[in-house]
Amino acid sequence: MARQDVDWPNLSYVSLNSNAMTEVPSILKFLPKLKQLHLHMNKLTQVRELCRREFENLDVLDLGNNKITEVPVALAHYCKSLGTLNLINNDLAALPSLLGLHANLKNLQIEGNPVK
Repeated sequence: MARQDVDWPNLSYVSLNSNAMTEVPSILKFLPKLKQLHLHMNKLTQVRELCRREFENLDVLDLGNNKITEVPVALAHYCKSLGTLNLINNDLAALPSLLGLHANLKNLQIEGNPVK
């Protein structure tokens, strides 16, 4: 889908929970006011698509109950406004140490992962 196909300039909340998605939809980068993104209970294995400046206003990111094996270090850099990050019940063995330095992150949920 191309930029001209998306005309939701004020959309701030998107819930794509329980859709058996295997990738983060690239169309999301065309939502300039997106503040909350819920991708709970899908089949995501990676979230590199979210590592871009278009997601700097994202406040809530729900990635719980997927199959994510790694949180990219760049996520903390690009998602500057992130206050809540839900990573419950994924396949994470570790988290990037830079997440601990994120200025706005107040709520990090990681239970149900094989973190060591």
